[in-house]
Amino acid sequence: MQTISDVTLLEKIVSNTTYLTTQLHVVQYVKGLHSHSITFICRGTESDKCHRYPNCACEYWEANHIHPKVKNKECSLAAWFADNGLAAHYAGTDGISRYTNGEMYLLPPTTRTGFIHAWIEREGLEWQWIEALDRQSDSEVR
Repeated sequence: MQTISDVTLLEKIVSNTTYLTTQLHVVQYVKGLHSHSITFICRGTESDKCHRYPNCACEYWEANHIHPKVKNKECSLAAWFADNGLAAHYAGTDGISRYTNGEMYLLPPTTRTGFIHAWIEREGLEWQWIEALDRQSDSEVR
């Protein structure tokens, strides 16, 4: 299960200024025997792209409609990771299938903390670890 060092690692990654500033999103995944937990943190501000998204009340639109983007306090990825990350689909090649609430999900195979890359697919948000930075963060704590 989660140890104090896991929490310390997450705090270290979030506060460490030596990482590339383009790496804004951190996930802490803790694998349990019958459950898991996902913590998502965005290091960005309202001026970052992930905090600028459409805020119009459009229910339908023409093909040439432009949705006005505005600055928001919350990262656009945060809502996908709410509810223990079930709406954000893990896309790593090492994923393990799990059934939750009648649906299949891929989850990381081990407890891990690190930067992620996320993108929108037809079915919603997908994410995976940024390998080089993840290995760097692990070696700094040891």
